[in-house]
Amino acid sequence: MDDPARQTKLTLESWLPVFSLATCHHWKMFVPPSATDQGNIHWSREETMVLIELYLQHPCLWNVKVDMYRDRDKRAAALRQITEDMNRSGTTVTTSDVKRKIESLRNQHRRELRKMQK
Repeated sequence: MDDPARQTKLTLESWLPVFSLATCHHWKMFVPPSATDQGNIHWSREETMVLIELYLQHPCLWNVKVDMYRDRDKRAAALRQITEDMNRSGTTVTTSDVKRKIESLRNQHRRELRKMQK
């Protein structure tokens, strides 16, 4: 069972099926976590939707069929671009926050898929 203290504030409504398209399990290679980053950021529904829209604009992060998917530098640049765009929109986040949230959304989606398959 998941530890309730570690559960995110996600609801079923805040994830989209697009995350099932992404199969990358190598996020830690691209963005090392910051020593000062505690990961306690709360994402509003609106911020989450903006993140998903930005994520979809970078197929190198989720589409295994594009050549850039295998390019670490392009993937890292895409994550930095998403972070910059989020910060320009008024949400103060780090690249680690973005990486962690994407990973969290994808994990949530996988859990929901497993529930539906039972």
